[in-house]
Amino acid sequence: MKQSIKSIFLLFFILFFFSHQELFASAARIITTDSCITTVKIQSQFNLHEGSYAIKEILPSGLYPYHIQQNGIWDENDNTIIWGAFPDRNDREFIYNVSGNAISYSISGLISIDGLSQTIDGNQQLTPVNCDLSFVSDTMSTGQLEIQYQEQILAEGGFYPLSFSIISGELPPGLELSSTSGTIVGIPEQTGRYLFTILISDHQNTMIQKDFLIGITEQLIFGNNVLFNVSETSISSLSIQASGGKQPYTISQIDGTLPPGITLESDGKLTGTFTSSGEYEFSVNLSDAHKNSVDQVFAIHVYDPTIFGSAKRHIEIQECASRVTIKTQMPLIQGAYAIMELLPDGVLPYSINNNGFWDTDNNNIIWGGLS
Repeated sequence: MKQSIKSIFLLFFILFFFSHQELFASAARIITTDSCITTVKIQSQFNLHEGSYAIKEILPSGLYPYHIQQNGIWDENDNTIIWGAFPDRNDREFIYNVSGNAISYSISGLISIDGLSQTIDGNQQLTPVNCDLSFVSDTMSTGQLEIQYQEQILAEGGFYPLSFSIISGELPPGLELSSTSGTIVGIPEQTGRYLFTILISDHQNTMIQKDFLIGITEQLIFGNNVLFNVSETSISSLSIQASGGKQPYTISQIDGTLPPGITLESDGKLTGTFTSSGEYEFSVNLSDAHKNSVDQVFAIHVYDPTIFGSAKRHIEIQECASRVTIKTQMPLIQGAYAIMELLPDGVLPYSINNNGFWDTDNNNIIWGGLS
């Protein structure tokens, strides 16, 4: 008898729990319109955040959704949009725009929670607003050679779905136009300026066209090494160089730590005096006039010359000769080092000792590596 009562109570609890599942979750639809766009937003809300769920929006014939967010999938055969399944019960917003004739439509939808479904609340009626088909995009961004490019040609109005095509000119080699989304994507293979004309047609065969230009520049890159070695107490003559893209460049620190006493200017110059030895690592952003950008990590090793060594030059002027002596001081005997002496054009060295090598192409003398 007691076992029967327990079984009945358990069955009652299960039925009560599943029949009141909506108490722990809900989804509501909000429909808004402006001069050209009808937007549908579905908001999910959970009191318990364990388990999974999915959203299914059911549209009547004559309505076409576009710009579906949150990776929703439009099934044209069933006239449904599916989101999910999501492996969590986090609150989300599911947004799409809708196109159709300016008449009233009834829409419905379901939120499925661990296999149990309930109706989406909120607005159930919508009347699409329409305006003339027109371009929203005015210009296209500039790309870089061998760097992934993606830009969408945007339009508003008309009756979806839209179709995009090129009727004259050409895209940069390596780029392709999606006929359904208007997205231009690919990896540019050649620099230059490319003019082309885009034709957009809608579901009622309304057509518009517009000229666009895509410029492809050389890659925007940093032009020097990522590691600098400098002496403590020295005045900085360092600078971060750049090439490619379109000048002017803007260089800024985005992370890490500069050596104390040093400032990174927007033109890439590192100004100031190095006041503390140590290893300093920092990240730099380089952007050009086309708003292309690239990041790079740099490191500056500031060494104490009394520990790591120093070199001092002495010049002696005689009646018939000028003698240059470079003396090194290495408190730490371990390791190897080299000396490079840079000479200006017009100066020719001779009688070089310690097996120094004279590089006539670069106008420098090399000694090393010395242990």
